[in-house]
Amino acid sequence: MKNLESFTQPEILHQIGSRRLAKLFDGFRDDLKTASILLPTAESENGSYFDSLAPMLGSPTLPDRLRAALFTLEAAASPENQDRLDSAIQRRIPCVSLAGCCPLDCALELWFHAPEELSQFQTGSCSGATEQQSNHSPSPSGPTIQESSNPIIPPHEADADAS
Repeated sequence: MKNLESFTQPEILHQIGSRRLAKLFDGFRDDLKTASILLPTAESENGSYFDSLAPMLGSPTLPDRLRAALFTLEAAASPENQDRLDSAIQRRIPCVSLAGCCPLDCALELWFHAPEELSQFQTGSCSGATEQQSNHSPSPSGPTIQESSNPIIPPHEADADAS
């Protein structure tokens, strides 16, 4: 079984930040609960949050959906996918400035705004979970990659509102 590389490094987790990591893990709350895994919280770890979290993310006991998501984010952030990641960010979230962010944090920002864009980076590291994600079929506890919840405003309504 392939191992995560970036998510197991406390320095990279620190660059991403505890709030953004909590936002990511919140989408997997039910999976973690079902697997009886309690991830540390920044408040409970007295400064050692990232050091405590990193080895847990490398554990093969993480739920498949979370492992698949972490592998997908790492694949998106890899040097060989940098151009594709940058292109997806410019296309989907052009008004969000990610200057100075590490590549993994950039991939995470795309995940938050347009998670369906990350399907192009899915790996075969967690076979069952990635198959489920790639066809966007929701699981009983909710989809890993979600469609955008932003409403689509037809052009005629936008024109009428502008006048």
